[in-house]
Amino acid sequence: MLPQSCPSLVILEQTRRPESAIFGQLLNIGSVIMAVSIYVRYLQVKTVATGSKLGSRVRLLNLTCLWLGLLIALGVSIVANFQLSVAFVVHLIGTGFAIGFGVVFQVVQVVLCLQLYPHMGSKYVNKGRILIAFASCIWLGRCIPSYFSGLNCAGHQDRSIKFEEFSVLIDTVAEWMIILLTMAFILTFVYEFKRTTLQEIKFEISEIA
Repeated sequence: MLPQSCPSLVILEQTRRPESAIFGQLLNIGSVIMAVSIYVRYLQVKTVATGSKLGSRVRLLNLTCLWLGLLIALGVSIVANFQLSVAFVVHLIGTGFAIGFGVVFQVVQVVLCLQLYPHMGSKYVNKGRILIAFASCIWLGRCIPSYFSGLNCAGHQDRSIKFEEFSVLIDTVAEWMIILLTMAFILTFVYEFKRTTLQEIKFEISEIA
């Protein structure tokens, strides 16, 4: 491992180039994969809700989850492209999108999954999702105070404030735990994805008159 990197945890804002650029590119790729997964989940739930003639509440929850998921992907992309040392406020906004909306997404998705059962999903998988969402809420409670402390410091001219003053190690652990829990939550969709068949997109070119 190069000396510029944190030996224990990857902290993008404390990592120099080229490591930060490589890690940022991985985050960009991850944000695209997340957006695609969220959209496929939206189409899947929409199909089940239409076929089972479920109420408008399910459709509203499904649409809400779609927008929350896209905001998470946008937040991850912002974090990747706007580092803390370059764009302080923008980076924190991206972090808030990725982490805050990530927890909200899990909670709303749990409510949606409970509404869909037994038409879709499993009772045991739903219990696992509830546990993941609950753990994410606990970790979010640790992140919120430091997040707003960071926003309050955005107006300071002195950028040499040490990250240790904001308990960076604990905050980084909390942030990564939420990110990993959000990834684990999305991975639970594999149970329903196995029963879904995607067809290849077909293009038709009409003749020009």
